[in-house]
Amino acid sequence: MQNSDFDIRYEVVMASDLQRDGMWLEFSDRLCGELVFLAFYSDIDGSMEFEKIQANLPPDAEAWFREEAIRRLPPCVSGSD
Repeated sequence: MQNSDFDIRYEVVMASDLQRDGMWLEFSDRLCGELVFLAFYSDIDGSMEFEKIQANLPPDAEAWFREEAIRRLPPCVSGSD
């Protein structure tokens, strides 16, 4: 599956979680309207958690989402000059 196929088949939504002090990335299947994978980044300790919701998620889609979560969830840290 190519990246453009992911944009057609899946939807990615980012959300803040104030109770857990972090950020979520949700991966949903547009065809069935169901959540298939979650990623959570903790601002407290910098850890990343993944939760696979649908067992039948193709391996390439799972790999793409994991890479997206690692790229998008940790906060940007700017250096001071």
